[in-house]
Amino acid sequence: MTKFHVHFNAADMAGKAVLVFIKPESPQRNSRVHAWQVLTAMEGLAEFSHSGGISVNVTSADSEPSTPHLPNTVHLLPGQLYEAVSKDGRSLVLHNAGPALAQTKLTPEQCGVINKAKPFMEFDCHWFVDDQPVVTMPRVDTNVTVSFQYLNHLYFTVAKPPIAGQTYSIGDLSHMTRYVMPIGARVVDIDVARENGLWAFGFSSGG
Repeated sequence: MTKFHVHFNAADMAGKAVLVFIKPESPQRNSRVHAWQVLTAMEGLAEFSHSGGISVNVTSADSEPSTPHLPNTVHLLPGQLYEAVSKDGRSLVLHNAGPALAQTKLTPEQCGVINKAKPFMEFDCHWFVDDQPVVTMPRVDTNVTVSFQYLNHLYFTVAKPPIAGQTYSIGDLSHMTRYVMPIGARVVDIDVARENGLWAFGFSSGG
C-alpha cells in the first residue's frame, strides 16, 4: 500500500478541491471517468491511499450512478472474467466465467465482464479501484466483453468538487498533471501551490 499526503500551500483553495483520476488502459471513447479521489484542504493537509484492489458491478443502462456497495459487486484479480446474467429480465448477477473463457477474451493483466444476459439487456459496467469509482463503460451490448486494466499513473488537477454523478471524458485527463507511481514507495508527499497563476504539483516519495 502507498499512502499519499497532500499539502496545500496555496491560500485560494476556497471552494476548490484536488481531484485525482486513474486512467484505464485502452479506454473506450465514450467511457465516463470518475474523480477517484476528491481532496479538500482540511488544515492544509489531505490523505489517501492506494493498494490496487479492483472491483466491478453492472447496472441497467443509463440507471443511477453505481456504488461499490451494490449486491452484485465482485472483486477480481488480473486475468479473471465474469459473466453478467439476468434471472428475471431486470436484475443482473455476476458469475465467474472460468479460466478457459477468460484466456480467450483477456490478457493476463486484464479483468473483464461479458454480457450474457437473457433476455437481452444492455448494461453499464462500473469499475472501482480500492472501492472508489474509476470509470463507467456505458451500454455494453450482448456477448460483448469489456476489459479493464489501469495504468500505473495518477492524474491531478484543482477544480470545484464534482456534483453527485458527475463524470469526465478521457480527453480531460490530457490537461492534468500526470504522476507515475513509483514501484515500492510506501509514502508520497504532494505539494500543491500556485506558480505564476497556474496550479502546480510537486512530488517526493520514500520507501
